[in-house]
Amino acid sequence: AMEGVSSELTVLLMFLAASVLVAVVLTLQRGLNIRAVDPGVAADMRGAHMDVPRAGEPAGEGDCPISLEPLDFPVTTPCNHTFSANSVLDYWQAVCLPGVIKCPMCRAEAKELMECFRPAEWGAAVAERRVVVLRRIVAYNHRYSDRTTAWERIQFALQGLGRAISAPRSLLVAGASLITGRLLIGVVGSIVASVVYALLPVDLIPDGLMGGLGYLDDLVVAGAALLFVAEMVRSAMQRRMGMNAVGV
Repeated sequence: AMEGVSSELTVLLMFLAASVLVAVVLTLQRGLNIRAVDPGVAADMRGAHMDVPRAGEPAGEGDCPISLEPLDFPVTTPCNHTFSANSVLDYWQAVCLPGVIKCPMCRAEAKELMECFRPAEWGAAVAERRVVVLRRIVAYNHRYSDRTTAWERIQFALQGLGRAISAPRSLLVAGASLITGRLLIGVVGSIVASVVYALLPVDLIPDGLMGGLGYLDDLVVAGAALLFVAEMVRSAMQRRMGMNAVGV
């Protein structure tokens, strides 16, 4: 019996570790995706008389692909590309309205933007600029986020979880921490529920009778718990944006 419990826990932990690794890779890949914007998008920008004379040239590491200047109050899209918030929102207003943002890199629709501000961008010295930027982001999300598909929400949730793991300082920004009682209860509760289910003597699919397939229900439960945690992190990030957009 103990051997069966050990096997179930091993499979569960391996699955959770692999899932977390995927989330981290999705987040870290964001830097690798920075390159020149789509040539058609660059032409649209010039046609809309945007002040981007070098649009279409390759961006340097840490630069916004639209403005080709250092990222300033960066946001990420569900397709995993990063831009300065004002640059991508100016592009939306000049080129994409009344529709949603079409990602300048890959043309995928971005119905929601997620801040990925650095610690310095949460500082008091830039508080007024930050509020203005956050208000623009929140207004955009409020306008289009209800159209987000389930798959897009999963993508964004995993990105948020990956960011939290790869850059934990983003969770603990003074005055804008994501660590709340609700989030801690959700994370701990999900982990405990997954482990308890794996240890239950009666599974939906009996492990002893079905062999390897007997772990399928355990993996489904663990996957659902992981997505629940990821969605909680995404929601916490959105709440942080909304709460900090009200003023200084």
